Amino acid sequence: MQALPYFAIVALAALLTLPQGWRSLQPIDGWIMLVAYFAYLAQAILRQRTRGENLNWKKQEIIVAILGVAVLGVGAYFTVTATENIVSLLGISELIGVCSLLPL
Repeated sequence: MQALPYFAIVALAALLTLPQGWRSLQPIDGWIMLVAYFAYLAQAILRQRTRGENLNWKKQEIIVAILGVAVLGVGAYFTVTATENIVSLLGISELIGVCSLLPL
């Protein structure tokens, strides 16, 4: 069920990293990916909700969800930073380094 939205996100990431003049992700690409993430999150939440169904989240569940998103963001930052450092040390193209981050 999640395969098509997942492939759409991977395709968007590939589209943002492929143009010759950019060579790596720019800050605007991060904003585009953030919008795509929220669109993905909205469809995931609203897709299974039926009319009249109440969602009751406990305070602890909300805190865990927020912390999970924060940890994912920090992990992504460190993953990209480490990849940039490795790519520069090895002297290979940043495009190849960024593509190595994409799960296949």
